[in-house]
Amino acid sequence: MSDLHDDTPTSPTLLTSIANGEQQAWERFVRIYAPLILRWCERSGLQTSDAQDITQNVLFSVNDSIEKFERRSHDGSFRAWLWGMCRHKIADARRGRPSDETVIGGTDAVKFFTSVPDVTPLPSEPPETENDIADLHLRVLKELRLSFSEDVWTAFWRAAIDGDAPKDIAEDLGSSVWAVYKAKARVLARLKADFGEEFQIG
Repeated sequence: MSDLHDDTPTSPTLLTSIANGEQQAWERFVRIYAPLILRWCERSGLQTSDAQDITQNVLFSVNDSIEKFERRSHDGSFRAWLWGMCRHKIADARRGRPSDETVIGGTDAVKFFTSVPDVTPLPSEPPETENDIADLHLRVLKELRLSFSEDVWTAFWRAAIDGDAPKDIAEDLGSSVWAVYKAKARVLARLKADFGEEFQIG
């Protein structure tokens, strides 16, 4: 028995690649997150055309400020940071004025949103469902697929998604059970590194 073969070179994380101005990374990001941002906007009461405009504005802001993203122990996921930015844009749209600022979050943001009269405060958490997150994770997995060898990806998918027994996977792939666990952990670690949060799969 041996480790699973993987000669795919290690590449920078998605957010690092975006910060470095890599167009391919940015296109991946848009494919992954634009549908989620659009759903947030629509669930916040915006009409479809307005939601599409805000989605584009949020994406532009992300591209301009991705280097400022910092993971914090209390609100450290990238999705939370992204919602903070989207929340600010939505609030501006509901007040009927353009947005030219980026909100990172915290006490100042809460005061900002609650100080405006006659506007229903937006939730502090993203207005999303379990299906939204499941769809997001599937888009992420689709984009990440080419970052790993066939054997590593197969071991990860069967262990984390299909729920097959590691022993059966190892026998089919001609590897050790440890190699299967290692493959699963490696992909999950890359998911967290790329997207700044734990992926609740498997």
